[in-house]
Amino acid sequence: MEIKKLAQNPCRWLVSDKMVLKRNKKGLSNIVATVLIVLLSLAAVVIVWGFLRPVFDTTSSETNLRTKCLNVDIQPQSCVYSESLLKVVVRNIGGDAKYIAIDAVSGTGSSVVNMRKDAGSLLGTVVFTNDTLSGLDGNSIKKVNVAGIVVGNANEESLCPPVTISCVFNSNP
Repeated sequence: MEIKKLAQNPCRWLVSDKMVLKRNKKGLSNIVATVLIVLLSLAAVVIVWGFLRPVFDTTSSETNLRTKCLNVDIQPQSCVYSESLLKVVVRNIGGDAKYIAIDAVSGTGSSVVNMRKDAGSLLGTVVFTNDTLSGLDGNSIKKVNVAGIVVGNANEESLCPPVTISCVFNSNP
């Protein structure tokens, strides 16, 4: 008789030797469990993406600037200096350079003059002059590095690989 009652009502309390047992069929259904697993998975993806997105954005931006640098064609035409004047002529042959920078390097490797100008028009010439120098001699400036500067979408700048030109000392400017 007792077994028959249990079979009819499975949630009935059973008391046996001071132990209370309850047969319970309540719990999470398969659908609810699946939905919870999917939500936890989505939350994990969102958290991981939050950490990785800045890395991908930075890499994408750097790749874009490097690609722009591949197209830049800056050609130094001449470099002449005297005791007080440095004149560098550069031609913008092609590419997306917004600025052109020069770095005059001494025989010891230190920077003597560092300038930058607007790249000007395509196939145009940019002339850098610096007349504030003094006491330069034939060994003061050994070379000038000339490089294009490209600008990304977020106005970040990148210096493209430089082209080097030797400078000639002219004692009679």
